[in-house]
Amino acid sequence: MPRLSVVMAVYNAQAHLRAAIDSVLAQSMGDFELIVVDDTSTDATPQILADYAAADPRVIAIRNDSNLGPYPSANRALAIARAPLIARLDGDDLCEPDRFARQVAFLDAHPDHMLVGCSYISIDENGRQRFVRRNPMGWRVAQWAVRFRMPMVHPGFCYRRVMPDGAPVRYATDVRYAQDYRLAARLAQAGRIAVLGEPLVRYRMHPGNISMTRLADQDRIARKIAWEQVAAHYPPSLHPRLAAFLDVLYRQQAPDAALLAQSASGLRAALAYDGAGVPERRRAAGILAEAFLRDGGMQAVRLGVELVRQAPDMLAPLALRVLELKGWKPQRGE
Repeated sequence: MPRLSVVMAVYNAQAHLRAAIDSVLAQSMGDFELIVVDDTSTDATPQILADYAAADPRVIAIRNDSNLGPYPSANRALAIARAPLIARLDGDDLCEPDRFARQVAFLDAHPDHMLVGCSYISIDENGRQRFVRRNPMGWRVAQWAVRFRMPMVHPGFCYRRVMPDGAPVRYATDVRYAQDYRLAARLAQAGRIAVLGEPLVRYRMHPGNISMTRLADQDRIARKIAWEQVAAHYPPSLHPRLAAFLDVLYRQQAPDAALLAQSASGLRAALAYDGAGVPERRRAAGILAEAFLRDGGMQAVRLGVELVRQAPDMLAPLALRVLELKGWKPQRGE
């Protein structure tokens, strides 16, 4: 039995598929199987997969009879995976050579963790580096953050194949988008999750990304997933303010001063309810600023002034978070 099962679900992925598979086969830890589900591609994807499967017995290629979508396709791979651990990768992304070794070692050393993600290098269509996002999170920060948003990129997931109760881990398939976020939330409820500080994947951004082509659908469903967690965890007295925050974070309402006041108050109350420390406050301040200031322009300037007035206690955590994201202050996985 291999130590790790790598799962890919692909559709018309010929442009980058060879590079993605090569990055898997070049891993410093070679004890894995790679299961690739072809969701009825009409380009050269089937032939590419056949060539790799013929050349390397670790590569297993499956083709759907009809187009199922990414999450049902991934579930087909999970159903035949043999290893106790699962690593995810998309057909247009790349692994750094030590990715599997680092994530498997982490989960071996932390049996109470169900999921570990990683930082990433953003690349463009042609593989050129755009930026490096180092985003280390220990379990306390990651468990807090996942209630509000996805804390890691899906191609960096490495998780246990079964839940603590023995149930197999599967993606929900009721909707086509954001089910990676729902899975991260479920794994966080079943155990601990964390994010490594090393950038172990190269995450490709291009016009064909679902996150770019179906942003409105992604936001709508992700907001629903976040609300499920918020409503279950926090007392009803916090719900209206946190709902207002999620509406702005997921672009369901345009930001304004009144919503900023509600959101800042709600996040402050949520942090107090959780007995949160400085790391969680930095994350909260960063998410609040992203939600209200990301569109730029004079509206962002006005809301920035309002943020100073409404939430002066968040300015220091926000400044630290900005320094971390700019790479001017080292981040720790707290």
